Amino acid sequence: MYKSFNVKTLGVLQITHLKNMFPQQGKRSSQVELLIIYLIMNRDRNITASQLITYLWEDKENQVTIGALRNLVYRARKDLKKLYGKEACILSKGHSYYWNPAIKCTVDYEELTKVVETIINGEATDLYLSGIQLAKMYENEFLPEFQDNSWIKMQSEKLNKLVYVALYKVCNKLQEGQEYEKLLEILELDNIAKLEDDQLFEARLNCKYHLGAYDEAIRYYQDIVDHYYRYHDRKIPVTIEEIYQRCLNSQPELE
Repeated sequence: MYKSFNVKTLGVLQITHLKNMFPQQGKRSSQVELLIIYLIMNRDRNITASQLITYLWEDKENQVTIGALRNLVYRARKDLKKLYGKEACILSKGHSYYWNPAIKCTVDYEELTKVVETIINGEATDLYLSGIQLAKMYENEFLPEFQDNSWIKMQSEKLNKLVYVALYKVCNKLQEGQEYEKLLEILELDNIAKLEDDQLFEARLNCKYHLGAYDEAIRYYQDIVDHYYRYHDRKIPVTIEEIYQRCLNSQPELE
């Protein structure tokens, strides 16, 4: 049997193998899920029992015994056996635990990071296609349900920062090349259109202006204004105001 898991972490955790899935609906345990995803994300090394206790229980680590961790590992192994029963997914050695290296994992977080770093490092052969790929992959933040865990939050912030840096580079390069239609396609994909960011707002408005879609640009500007006053209670950035003014000046006069 092919030993490979598909691990979805951008949104609600979901691990699949053939037709099997973890966690099963209605049978979720946040501690079990946190343990499993931590071992998968760190599957190239052994994790000591004390490191796992600190990660899982954080400020309550001094109140937790090794027995509590062993019980949690037992539950995680039991759940994973339903996903893949041929061999154990979680192995142990001494006072440490590690993911079975024979069981491969494809993790969306890692796949997206590869795409993003390719863009940032200037290794993308086609920025438009890489931008489309990024936009389609970035469905959600890293495990938003578990943002109260400091390690999860740190990984989420790390990915978010990389995504925005890559998006800014795509915006700058495609605008420099006057490829406004391609850039607008990327910015209007659902996963990117929902992002609230000054530079992305500005790039999207600028594309509409350069494509001559002045009425559409003016309507979009009004959406931006509503957003700023409703959620941020601050003025629109000057650069966005300037593009808006150019749109107004470019409209054909009524006879």
